[in-house]
Amino acid sequence: MKRQTTSTMKTFITLICAVLLMTFFNGVNAEAADDSSVGHQIAIEASKDEYQGIPYVWAGDDTSGFDCSGFVLYVYAKFGYDLPHYTGSQRDMGTRVSYSDLQEGDLVFFYPDDGHVGIYVGNGNVVHAGSNGITTSTIESGYYLENLNCCVRIIK
Repeated sequence: MKRQTTSTMKTFITLICAVLLMTFFNGVNAEAADDSSVGHQIAIEASKDEYQGIPYVWAGDDTSGFDCSGFVLYVYAKFGYDLPHYTGSQRDMGTRVSYSDLQEGDLVFFYPDDGHVGIYVGNGNVVHAGSNGITTSTIESGYYLENLNCCVRIIK
């Protein structure tokens, strides 16, 4: 009987250790998942050097030229999102979030009519198609912060 109790105890301890290890490694994987989130991947894609300087083209939605909503729909399409080519419709597809809750990949809209949109890429920066083509701008102060109207999360 003593031998069976010892065996049962070893099995129980092994099971507890396995559960603890699985819990620990699931926590590590959850943190790593933050770095590979869809929002993070969208921010990386939008920030690629190959887009910088592509000219502004009204109604443009490919690498020969983009307008602001065309750039957003182009980048999001690479991740399986089908967004319309209009800032107001893109705004309405998501959930509004506060500026302080912005995450990589969120959309930021400017002007009272939300007539300009960009992709938040972290560290107070937005990538967008403006008159100088695709550029990265800070929204921490100045012109863009003064004209920021709303922030929207498309990614659930």
